[in-house]
Amino acid sequence: MLSGSEKNTIYRRGGGGLEYANEAVLTPGAILTMPADAAHVAECLGEEPAIGLHVYGGDVLGVERSMWDPETLEEHPLTWDHYEIMAQKASGAEKPPLT
Repeated sequence: MLSGSEKNTIYRRGGGGLEYANEAVLTPGAILTMPADAAHVAECLGEEPAIGLHVYGGDVLGVERSMWDPETLEEHPLTWDHYEIMAQKASGAEKPPLT
């Protein structure tokens, strides 16, 4: 995390869908590592913009990935067009799913 702060709600697959696993609050200097099969929701905390650097250990665009509708938790293949739609939905949510 470079500046600001961010809460990550982390999920794992289970029981035919996503299950809440844990949370991590990041502040400047913090590093969060996640397993390749983790799903997460990132929330900016406070008024200062949260700025971080994401490093992926592989071809993030060439690997089949999933995303979940923040309201229904329905799983969808990740496409960048669909990501933009889901990101707008998630940005308007009061809290992360399953919390």
